[in-house]
Amino acid sequence: MPKAIIEVLIEEPATERDSKLLELLRRVSSKFIGEVEVRPFKYAGPHEHPYSIGILEAYKLHAVPSIVINGKLIFASEIPSEEELERAVEHALSTNI
Repeated sequence: MPKAIIEVLIEEPATERDSKLLELLRRVSSKFIGEVEVRPFKYAGPHEHPYSIGILEAYKLHAVPSIVINGKLIFASEIPSEEELERAVEHALSTNI
């Protein structure tokens, strides 16, 4: 069972910016195999997974793209650097929040 759930809110259809973010998430999550699960959410829906409070907050703010880790909105309307995202995931894994 993953220790961190990373939810990402993107447009539908995906923009170039969304595609870059998804690629970044693939690279970073590959460094944490078995510890993280990435769940994409399309702004227009439908959704495959139940969504967290963080995703609801991103919807409310119209913050696309957004990254939510373990239910907390971490990056809203921005694409973090690979290092920033890795640090956020490491923090979530070490604090279990």
